[in-house]
Amino acid sequence: SNGSNVIAKVMAVAGGLIIAGCIVLLVWRKVAPQTQIGQSFGGNGTGSIKLIWVFAFMLVGLCLILPSTIIPWEACMNIFDTLTK
Repeated sequence: SNGSNVIAKVMAVAGGLIIAGCIVLLVWRKVAPQTQIGQSFGGNGTGSIKLIWVFAFMLVGLCLILPSTIIPWEACMNIFDTLTK
């Protein structure tokens, strides 16, 4: 219906923005390593943890763009509905 189409479009746009932001951070890390962002995502111990978060957010963005392909929402909702009855 119309409401679910709007939600799907909003989720796709949000997922795209998340992925674009992550790509910008990864490119910035390589292009300008002397800046604060570049140093933050550097090779030290805390930088590697931040890179893991960037890749985790990229996966979240991908799940928002293609929810029916990656996460079977209907199956999850059917299980939740069965458990709550």
